[in-house]
Amino acid sequence: TTWLMSHVVSEARAEAGRQSQEPLPDVELEVLASEYPASAAVRHEAMTYEPYRGGASGFPTAGDVSKLRSMGQMLQASPDWAADLVMVCSQYFDYEVVVDHKKGALRQEALARLVPAEGGALVIQSGFNTRMAAEETEGRAAWRELQWQVEERRASIVFISNAFSFKQGGAKPGTCSPGDSPFVAALRRQSPALWEHLFRAGLSESAVFCTDQMAKWLTKLRMPGVNYDEGGLGNAMDEARASLPGGAAGLDMAGVSALLMQTFLSEREHDPGARNSIVELCKALRGKVEAAAGAQAADYLGRAVGNFEKYGRTVEVTDGQHVLAVLQGRVPVLAPATIDFQEPAGLQVGFAEEGVSEGAVWAARDVDSDEAAAVDGGGRGPSELRAAPGPLAGRLRQMSARAGRRAVPPRPRSRGG
Repeated sequence: TTWLMSHVVSEARAEAGRQSQEPLPDVELEVLASEYPASAAVRHEAMTYEPYRGGASGFPTAGDVSKLRSMGQMLQASPDWAADLVMVCSQYFDYEVVVDHKKGALRQEALARLVPAEGGALVIQSGFNTRMAAEETEGRAAWRELQWQVEERRASIVFISNAFSFKQGGAKPGTCSPGDSPFVAALRRQSPALWEHLFRAGLSESAVFCTDQMAKWLTKLRMPGVNYDEGGLGNAMDEARASLPGGAAGLDMAGVSALLMQTFLSEREHDPGARNSIVELCKALRGKVEAAAGAQAADYLGRAVGNFEKYGRTVEVTDGQHVLAVLQGRVPVLAPATIDFQEPAGLQVGFAEEGVSEGAVWAARDVDSDEAAAVDGGGRGPSELRAAPGPLAGRLRQMSARAGRRAVPPRPRSRGG
């Protein structure tokens, strides 16, 4: 990830230099290591990182990640440092904030690191990335504490989600066409080697994601809240596995995933328009898991079905699309919002009634992904969202003007909410 980010920033800076008539600001990139690293890498991202590990021409070669500073070390060296813009586009809350998933204990210092500098913004992808294994009392208290600290800095929190931020009826949120999207075409013109690789890897990894989701069920991987002895789930998985070539005998999860991929691609190459046995099996698995373990357990199998059916026509671009939607300065997309924490759903984001707002809390609404990603003049940065046209801009300007006079709410007295 470190060298991919460095590569993207380097190419973006080169493109900005070609377009700008003025000298570019001196910006340095430093990638900080997590103090609580994952125990294993995500398998379906291996193709993205391959040229950085393999020393491919035109790609920086990955170095020793043990030499990276952690966030804690950086803050020790610069205790007054704070970011103008903080974005949460990963499972930071569940992996960095939660100390013990069984007890739901939380790291307060990990929450504090999300608080931006005065007048800044904390942008959070709501949904999967805001889940954390905490009791309702602790979870609500954690979000209130975070909101209080952001308010104290006269900063703002912005939420965005595929579930509530995008207009209905258009392209599926979080995806784009690698073949005919004007935005993708612009990226490919700007840095052909980088973006050809990333979109090619994205297509391949979308299929790996699908077969991985299937394989973890077919190998009866242990997962929280899943009991294979209930509802005939274990027997159903055994029967489904037996239907694979050779019964997938002796294969672990990675081996089953590879077999599924091989079969999927082979059938697709032989007859792209025919019903694919692996896609049909994925649909069947989703139905059986949902019936035995619930809709939430089957969620990723449902996503896998969608990815299979659109393989080659779309790629997953959720994180990048969300960044563009919030940072662009072309159209107004933010509306006042409210938040609450309830189990088992977790954080709930709602839009405030007209004239009602929690002050620092905003959420993206009615985003047209094509309009937000237009390449002929958008993307002027978060500070210029207030200058975007339309009635929302007036509310944002008023909110900004009030920020300097707004009284900071009392700090929560109890962690119990």
